[in-house]
Amino acid sequence: MVSQAVSNTVWAYATLGLTLGAEAQAVLEVAVLRVGPGMVPQHLSNTVWSYATLGLIPGAEARAALEAAVVRVAPSMVSQAVSNIVWAYATLGLIPGDEARTVLDAAAARVATVMTAQALSTTLWSFLALAATRGVPPPVC
Repeated sequence: MVSQAVSNTVWAYATLGLTLGAEAQAVLEVAVLRVGPGMVPQHLSNTVWSYATLGLIPGAEARAALEAAVVRVAPSMVSQAVSNIVWAYATLGLIPGDEARTVLDAAAARVATVMTAQALSTTLWSFLALAATRGVPPPVC
C-alpha cells in the first residue's frame, strides 16, 4: 500500500464507525512503518485522526514513524492538518515528543490567521487539554 491507500483505508473504518480487528490493526501498523517516511501532510493528518477516532493508540514503532513524519511535514501543513494532529494527540492522551511539539507549535502559529473557527477552537482545546491533563506546556503563539 502507498500512504494514500493506508490513510484512506483507516479513514474509512473510522468514518464508518467500524472496528479494526487485531489482525487488521497489525497490518495497519506494518503499513504505517513502511509508508510513514513518505507520508504527505494530508495522509498523515487523516491517518492520525483515524487512529484517534477509532480510539487506537499506535504501537511504539508506528507511533515513532508517525511522529517522525509529523516533524518532517509540519512546516508544510495546512491548518486542518495541524488541528487534526494536535487533536489526535490530545484525544489519545499521548504526549508529543519535544521535536514534534516544537514543530506543531510553530505550524499552529504559522497557520493561526487562516484557521476556520472550528479548526482554531479544536486546536486550542487540544493544546489546553494536553497542558491540563498531561503537563505539556502550551504553545507560546
